[in-house]
Amino acid sequence: MGSIHAPALHILVMRAADGTPLLDAGVEKIRIDGAFEDECPLHETTDEDGIATFGDPPSGTFQILAHATGFLSGAATISLEPLREDPKGFTLALIEGEEGVAVETAGGRHVVTFFLREEATLNGRVIDDEGKPCEGLDVSILDGIPPLARVTCYGHRS
Repeated sequence: MGSIHAPALHILVMRAADGTPLLDAGVEKIRIDGAFEDECPLHETTDEDGIATFGDPPSGTFQILAHATGFLSGAATISLEPLREDPKGFTLALIEGEEGVAVETAGGRHVVTFFLREEATLNGRVIDDEGKPCEGLDVSILDGIPPLARVTCYGHRS
């Protein structure tokens, strides 16, 4: 992994299946509370080490979004608070995050890591009571992925 230095907020985006960094993943930082609430969302792209950096971040509460083609997006809400003893330093805390989000603040590093899962693909066919393929049906996924709870078919056999 490349070197990471404070004061900056670093977003590391990795493939959940094997922990490899994702190049050219998109990352957005959106202020939702703090001194500059009207600040526009900031966009960055990850480098070859899977890192997107937001330099000299102000204090406040932020939503961080990570997305990459072929992967499910990740989201986290974090808090950045200045250190009393070091005005250029800050603490990083995870307020809310999905599974696959981690924060690290050790050794002067401030990193939010997203482990993105690949998008699920559902393949299959619908058959009738005799085992013959049905055509012309609409198929709906009701409970989403993951997990796939059930598939319901509407329509009739053509």
